[in-house]
Amino acid sequence: MISEEELLGSASGRSRKNYDFNRRCKLPEGFINGQGSCAVSKCRIGMGKVSGCGCGAIAVYNALLCTGRGESFPLIVLGLEKYALRLGGLLGTNPGKMEKFFESCKIPAMKAKGFEDFVNVMMAVKVGIVCYWTAKPYRSMLHFVAVINKGDGSYVVCNRYSNRKTAMAVKSIEALCNKERFVCGFFMN
Repeated sequence: MISEEELLGSASGRSRKNYDFNRRCKLPEGFINGQGSCAVSKCRIGMGKVSGCGCGAIAVYNALLCTGRGESFPLIVLGLEKYALRLGGLLGTNPGKMEKFFESCKIPAMKAKGFEDFVNVMMAVKVGIVCYWTAKPYRSMLHFVAVINKGDGSYVVCNRYSNRKTAMAVKSIEALCNKERFVCGFFMN
C-alpha cells in the first residue's frame, strides 16, 4: 500500500486531523464486524464517523487482512478520504471511485465486469469486496462488505450488519445480494 508519507503529503487539514484521531482509537486485532458498535466505530472518516459511513474502509481492511496484507485501518481511511468519498464522507465511499482508490494506493484489486462475473470469479478467489443496495436500488443505502471464499461453495461475510459483532456465513453470493441490488465488486488474492 502507498506510504503514510505519500498520503499525508497531499492530505487536507481535515484528513490529517482524522488520521491523528484515528491512530489514537483502539484498533482491532482481527476482522472488523458490527461497524455501529465495534472498536473502530468512533473513528472518523471525512465529515462522518465509521459507525455510520465507514463500511467501505472496513471492507478494504477486512479483505486485506484476509489476504495476509493487513494494513493500518487509519491509513486505509486516509486513502479513501483522498480518493473515494461521497459528499465528504457523509454518504460513505463512492463505488465509482474505488478503482482509482485501489490503483492510487497501490492495492492489487481487480474490478468485476458485472454481477455474473463477480459470482463466477468469487468461486476461484480467496476474497472479494462487494457493494450493494441494502434494499430497493436507488432508494436505499449502499453497503460494502468483504466476502471470504470458504472453498466449499459458501462464503463468510464480514460486517454484514451494523450491530452484528461476528462474521456471517452465506451459502452463495446470491444469498447476500441479487443482480438488481449489486453495484460493483472487486477481487483480491
